[in-house]
Amino acid sequence: MYVQMDEQWKAIRFLLLEEAGNKNTESAALNDLTRYVTHQLKSSTPASIQYIHDHYKEPISLETLAGIENYHPVYFSKWFKEKTGKSPKVYINEMRLKEARKLLVNTSWTISYISQEIGFENSSSFTRWFSKWEGTTPQKYRRIKNG
Repeated sequence: MYVQMDEQWKAIRFLLLEEAGNKNTESAALNDLTRYVTHQLKSSTPASIQYIHDHYKEPISLETLAGIENYHPVYFSKWFKEKTGKSPKVYINEMRLKEARKLLVNTSWTISYISQEIGFENSSSFTRWFSKWEGTTPQKYRRIKNG
């Protein structure tokens, strides 16, 4: 698998190659660097999840997300649920809902504008979706939260 490296990973690669070429087999620097790289890899956000965070306002297909990770869509769904505890669809909906709540409480934007802002084509489908997830309409949610 080919992964394009940023400057940080280029520097890490250089250091790993330097230490690997060192004749001293008990290199403390190599051990420290290995621990650091392992931590970075475990704590980094998978590309498909970052894609969701960057594009949740747009339509996102399972095939697109699976392609980003080079997985079959069925395997990707299982992998994603193991990583996040949620299906990709639920994860995306929760991101949109969080943004909708924030916009309803913190702005005076119209419901129509907010629905477009989070990726809905019309406010009626947004209202139905929001009511399904929140148990109340966006208008009532705004009134309750803003007093």
